[in-house]
This record gives sequence, C-alpha cells and structure tokens, in this order.
Amino acid sequence: MTNINIIVANFSGGGRKTQAPALWQYDYGQILQFSGIEDLPSAYEVHFSNEKDGGYTKTQIGDENGVTIPDEYFLTGQPIYAWLFLHSGETDGETVYQVTIPINKRSRPADYAPTAVEQSAITQAIAALNTAVEAAEDAQEGAETAQTAAETAQGKAEDAQAAAEAAEAGVEADALKAEGFAVGQQGGVDVGSGSPYYHNNAKYFKEQAAGSATAAGNAQTAAETAQGKAETSQGKAEDAQTAAETAQGKAEDAQTAAETAQGKAEDAQTAAETAQGKAEDAQTAAETAQGKAEDAQTAAETAQGKAEDAQTAAEAAEAGVEADALKAEGFAVGQQDGVDVGSGSPYYHNNAKYFKEQAAGSATAAGNAQTAAETAQGKAEDAQAAAEDAAAAAQSAMSTKADKVANATVGHVAALDANGNLTDNGNKYKPDPKDETMALRVGVDSDGRLWASGDSGAERFGVSGVGGSSTTLTRIWDAVGLTATPGTDLVQCQSDFDAFAVFNRKKCVGSWTVENGKAVFTPQAYEGDADYAEDGTMGDYVAVDVPPTYWYHDESRGIIGISGGPHPGWEAHPICLDADDKIRQHTYLPVYALAKDGNGHAVSLPGYDPIFGNYKGLWDAALTYGDGSSFSNYAIIEPSVVDHYEWLMMTVEFATTNMQTVMQGAVSMPYNTGHTITAAPAANKIVLTAAIGDLFVVGQTIYIGADHGTTPSGVSEYNHITIIENCNADGTLNASGTYRLITYDGTDRTASITANTTKIASRPWITGATGGYASGVSAVLGHTGSPVSNSDAKHPARYRWRENPYGNQNMTALDLFNARTADNESFHLDWYVNDQLRHRGAALYYPSTTSKPDLTDLQTSANGFRKLNTTTPVSSYVDGYIREEGFDEDLPCFRVPILTKNGSATTFFADYAYLVHSAAVRAVRRRGYVNYGAFFGPRFVSAYFAPSNGNWSYGAALYMTQ
Repeated sequence: MTNINIIVANFSGGGRKTQAPALWQYDYGQILQFSGIEDLPSAYEVHFSNEKDGGYTKTQIGDENGVTIPDEYFLTGQPIYAWLFLHSGETDGETVYQVTIPINKRSRPADYAPTAVEQSAITQAIAALNTAVEAAEDAQEGAETAQTAAETAQGKAEDAQAAAEAAEAGVEADALKAEGFAVGQQGGVDVGSGSPYYHNNAKYFKEQAAGSATAAGNAQTAAETAQGKAETSQGKAEDAQTAAETAQGKAEDAQTAAETAQGKAEDAQTAAETAQGKAEDAQTAAETAQGKAEDAQTAAETAQGKAEDAQTAAEAAEAGVEADALKAEGFAVGQQDGVDVGSGSPYYHNNAKYFKEQAAGSATAAGNAQTAAETAQGKAEDAQAAAEDAAAAAQSAMSTKADKVANATVGHVAALDANGNLTDNGNKYKPDPKDETMALRVGVDSDGRLWASGDSGAERFGVSGVGGSSTTLTRIWDAVGLTATPGTDLVQCQSDFDAFAVFNRKKCVGSWTVENGKAVFTPQAYEGDADYAEDGTMGDYVAVDVPPTYWYHDESRGIIGISGGPHPGWEAHPICLDADDKIRQHTYLPVYALAKDGNGHAVSLPGYDPIFGNYKGLWDAALTYGDGSSFSNYAIIEPSVVDHYEWLMMTVEFATTNMQTVMQGAVSMPYNTGHTITAAPAANKIVLTAAIGDLFVVGQTIYIGADHGTTPSGVSEYNHITIIENCNADGTLNASGTYRLITYDGTDRTASITANTTKIASRPWITGATGGYASGVSAVLGHTGSPVSNSDAKHPARYRWRENPYGNQNMTALDLFNARTADNESFHLDWYVNDQLRHRGAALYYPSTTSKPDLTDLQTSANGFRKLNTTTPVSSYVDGYIREEGFDEDLPCFRVPILTKNGSATTFFADYAYLVHSAAVRAVRRRGYVNYGAFFGPRFVSAYFAPSNGNWSYGAALYMTQ
C-alpha cells in the first residue's frame, strides 16, 4: 500500500526551487522526501515556516526516510515553505533548496483545539460576560472548574504520595529490571524464555546486530518493546547505574541508532532518555508533593531536552558505529574511552551513573514527600468544599437570570434589565472616541447568546479632522511624530510607518489556481528575493500581500484609524474578510491595472497597455485569466472596498485629504483638440510646435488620430514616446530649434497623418511605468512615489507598490451603481451595492449584455444588490467637489457623495464627483484619468455614464474572489 502521508519534492530538473504536491489544511503526520538531489546527506536540516520571509522557522532533522512536516503549519491554511539547509563542515551552513507546499483550505474539524490566539479571545469573552451577568452561567462553569481543579489537586497529591512510596520501596526491584534489560540476567543468572528480559536486552541486540542487517531489523522491533517497558523503571538510580554499566562498550546505542536510521528516531529517543530521566522523575515527585506541580512539568521538559540529545546521538549514528558507542558510554557513565569527561562535556552530570548517585539519598526525600502529600490532600479537600459552596451560589444566581437574550437582533449590544436579565438595548456598539479606556464590547450572536471582543494591544495609527474644511489633518495615537515622504527615481522614499506590519505590505509574484471551489494564490517570490522577476517566468500576477487590518471611523469627530489588531469599537476591514467574515492572514491585491498578454489572457504584469471598455467588457476580459475558462466564477474586477482601504492607508500615513499635495500622479497630461501635428518627416516620427511638444514627456502613451478624444478599437492603436528632440519645422535636428521631433514606437502612423489637422493626445501610461518599464523612465526608489517628479502631474505614481492610486485611468467598480429617479422636479440618486460579488463573483450575478445591469437587475433580490438607505438628495444633484459622504451603518466602507456644493480642491475631501447625466443607471468609476488635474484623487467619483459606456479612460483591476 502506498504511504499516503508522504509527498516528494522533485529537483531532478536541476533547479534550486520547486513546488511539492498540495496538502490539506489540518493534516498532520506528513513526511516530506526529496528526489533529484545528488549526495543528499544521511542526516540533514530542514527549516519550515508559513511565511516566505519574516518571522521564524522551525528546524526538523531529516534522514533517508524524509523529514516530518511540523503539524502546526497546517493550521493557518497558508502555503508551507521548507528550506533544505546543508553543512559541508561543523562550522558552516547554507540554504541550498526551497520547497513550496500549497495548502488546500477546508472546514475546521469539530474536535479541533483552539489556537493560543483564539483561546485568548475566548478567555476575554468569558471575563466580559462574568462582569455583564455577574454570577450567572459563567459562575456555574467557574464552580465546576474549581471542583475539577480540587479533584485534580487531590489526584496529584495522591499520585505524589504513591510516587514517593514507590521511590522508597522500588530500589531493589528496579536494579533487577535494569540488569534484565541490560544483559538478560537476574542476580547474575540468565533469565528463562518466559522472562520479559529473554531476548529483550542490550546484550542480545548487540549480538544480533553483529550478525546481519536482517537480524538488526528484528532486534529493532524487540528493542522498541523493551524501550516502552524500560520507561517504567527508568527513574531509579540502580536501574540507571546497571543499564549504564551494561551499555558501556556494547552495541545497544548502535542498534538504537540503526533503528533511528530506519525512521524510528522518536522511539530511540525515548529509549535513550530512559537511562537518564527516571531519577529526575523521583526527584520531581518529591517536589510535587511539596505543592509545586509546576516542577513536574519542568522535569518533563528536561526529559524532553534529554530526549532531543538522545535523538541527536541516534541520528549521528549513521556517520559511524564507533561515534555512537562513545556517546553511549558518555550518557551511561560520563566517560569517553574509560576517561571521565570534563565539566564542558554534554555528558558531565548528564549520565546514568550521576543520576544513580543523586538518587541514593531519595529515601529521605520520599519521606518528606509523603508528609507534603498529606498536607496537599488536606488543602485539596478544603478547595473541594469551597468549590461546592461556589456551585451552590451559582445555581442560586442562575435561577433568577436568563442565559439568553430573547428576541435579540444579531450584532446588537446586550444590557441588563432591573432584574439582572439580559436584554437587547436596541443598537450597535458606539464607543466614545474620547475614552481611551473603552470597555470590552459585549453583543448578541444569532442564537441569542453573548459574545465579547477584547483589545489586541496592537498599535493604532490615526488622524483627526477628516471631513473638515482643512485638508491638513492631525496625527493621533501611535501616528504622532511619524513622517512619510514619497520618493522619485533619484530619491529614496522614506516612511516611519514601514516599521509596522499593517503598513509594510510586501510585493510578490505568483499565479492563481482553483482548488476545492476557491481561488488560491501561490507566491513564487517576494520583492528582494534573488530570483524575483516580473517577466512572467515567476507567474502572471504581481500582487501586494495585505496583512490583517482593522479600522475605525468616528464621523462626529472626523477621526479615522488603522491597526494591525482589534480594539473595542474597531472592525476588521472587509478587504481582509472571507465569505464567512473570518479574517484572512493574507489578502492579495493586484499591483497593476488589468491588461492582456500576448496570448490574450488577463494578467497583472508590467509592460502592457491597460485595456479599456464597458462594465461587462472589462469583466469579460478578467475572465480570460489563466487558460481562459477555469476562472469563470472567480476572476472579477476590483470591488469598492479596495478603494476605501487604500484611502484609509494613504490618509493616515500622509495626514491629509488632499493627496495631490503629496503625489500629483498622472492627472494633467496633454489632452486638447488644438494639439495638432505639424509634420511627419519619417517613419515613427512627428513634428510638434514647442508649445505643444513641451507638454509631452518621454515614456508616455499617445494616440494619433482625427480627434483627440476618440476611443479606438483597442490598445493596439496606441504608441509610446521614446525620444523628444529640438528641431526645425521640417524635422531637422537643431539644438536651438523651436519645434520638437517626437520619436515613437510601435506601428508607423505616417500614412494616416495630415499636417496641421491630425491630433496627438495622451493616453494611460503602460503598466509598470513606475517600475522602470516605460521607455526612458527609471524606476521609483522604494514602494511609494513617482518617477522624475511628484509634482509635474505628468508621471504616474505608486503607493506601497500599487500603481496609480489615482489618475492615469479610471477604475471601474465591480459592485457599486447609482440610479436617477424619474421625477424631473426632484432628481435624486439612489445607490445600489452588491457586497457579496467580491466573494461569489459570477456565481451570484453576471451581466447578460453590455447594457446590464439595468434597474431591473439592481432591484432583483436574487442578484444580491441592495439599495442603500443613503441617497444623494436633489439639493446635491450637481457636479462638484465632495464636501460630505454618506453610508449605511452596516456597510460603512461603501461611502458615496451626498453633498457636492461649496467644496473645493483644497477643502473637505478635495476630490470631485460627476453625478449629473441623463442615464437612468450609471456605473461607478473612480480615481480619475490623464486630464482634469485637481479633480482627481482617492475619493473621486464618476457616477456619470451608463454601464454600457466603454470610453478609453475606463479600465479596471484584475481581482480574484477571496
């Protein structure tokens, strides 16, 4: 039968990185083997982690049978990374091979034990409930716990007393046992075939090992049996001494090492430990009897440490029987070749002989232990009586208080009525932002029972003044004193916020797969790795890895905050929540706008013109990801919560709502009907007047056509400027010339150009323009900034790796639309949201034609849309700068403009909203495009054209349901 717990990492292709077959979340006992590696040592070191970089690894020792993958790395559902760490000598070590093990996520087993973090949250919840309902249900549980503790204490006292008595009475018997397991004799006489020591002793195993490898295998099985039995007598001094004297010079440890080499390292570990640990058990029992149960655990940990030493010795046996014999001698009598070891040796005071001598005085300790045990038993009886009293009190309290909230609304806060019964206070938790000691939040779940949330202690970064007339904000909490400055291609960006994980998101490259009905992203490399590349060889999707993020917004005080952990009154940001509202440890957002590669497949890669189109057309393009068919329910365009998350991050980091004061982005590029071409003197060359030519920059994308605003059939009609030179009117180069010769790449447009009639206009920069992929433009130094200039409004920007947080090209929202009422006397806008599209994609709703969704689609509940209670009233049905935003309480990340009067580019939210148009239903596009300057920023909204409009300025980002 094939071993189902073994996976193989194959390096036969000669590379140093590979991907092993996928395993399942919550697996355990899995073995990783390696193939295709020449001269793999018989013992080697493997480092495991769920993080590709950062954090810590766990080291496992492997042998010819493979290496055990630590069970704890299966719990998160994240990929497991393994690094094969090899040594050529005793003083060096090198990471040589890397293995990525994908993990298929699955539902958590019913008997799964909570993690430490989960247990901490549970403990905090219980504490909050104890306060809220005094001595109700949790008092009952506390009484039962106290009673259990009392019984446990009594049991420990009895165990300690028994152990003390055994320590006092068992010296002679243990000596006989040790002699039996060592040489198969009792009192110097060979035991008979009916004895448990017959053919089950070190002497016999030595003789068998000397015979043949087959006999050694049989001896292994018998030795394993002997090891388990030997554990019971291991702590006694005479047993240890006898075993030590017998083990010296014999092949027992060599045999144990052979067993280890055949995959039984843990059994060998236990056997080797037996000769050392039992003396400590006797000592631990005496300490336990003195009321120190913790020392018993310490003894167990010490025994584990000795076991690891023994395992190390066993693993080393593959390098030679002679070395193992020396180790056996050391652990047995503290000698090497008959000479006592020095104090620096691992065998000094760590051998069976020493333990026997220490145990010689255990009779007195045993007597003391018995006395202490009797005292402990008396205390246990007192504790049990107290527990019974507490149980009675709890039962009395329970008789007058309810354990559930009748007719409660999920998510509302619980309260106590005059009789101490739980009630629904009728609203959600609304903390006072002025109170820095906000209490735990206590609410009601779907079963009417209480829940509570605690404070993680994570740093809180915030600003105040959001929505006020001044766009300059005040840093609060842990943001006080921090600064951030974007970079250019010559200046490194600097940010104090890099020191905190919630901001320090990392760029990575990899690919998406569909596994068990879900889209799963596997990073192949992270920015900074030696093999990191964005040329498609490492995957077709460049992303930022977003860590768990929590946020806070107090409208009345204009406070927003962001944190890497929960706090009372804060919420996990929806960008990090899965369909079950459980927070993900990793969320992957695209770095680049939606584009198509040479095979017509959607990618998030640099060096491509971002595609454009109507709502359905952009979604259709997203569906071409991968093989063009596997992601029909998973590939979508970016949801609105991404815009909200990016706005939060930028606003807190830069402490302003006027983001163009930090980076203008590509928002004021040449785009005018008067920009005509003077001449086309040669292939891929045009002449412009200096007044026009000086508006353009090297590297940018251009469109040459009859009208500057034409939407072409596709991005194949675009070109890119490679050189701008001074020239005369005919194109002759002249350093003092008053014209500009523009050289462009791609298709030659000379045949379609009419002098002084044909137009030239800007179009969105190619993807990766901030990373050095545009001709003649160098990469930004760092995660944030613009090449060449942050203030010329002609170059694209990036924020923490994500390109064009605003400007360059409008991004079409997946899930937000508005509809104008039919009453011409009182126009107002209703807003429709579909928050589940980001989890379910086309499985929930997909537009059947380019004119969809229409009002019927938005009002059909089966499609998942809902109308917000928030509307844009007739008084604000005007285009203008956003002064106020509205939202529904349960969907606070969907924020829409409700007041667009008396704002400006330098007040309130500083960004514009286009709202007035005849279309009944409009798609929402955000962030802005290459022209209109100060209008654009992270809060810009164009709810103007119908979903069917596919203007060249409307693009999207490739997102996967997560």
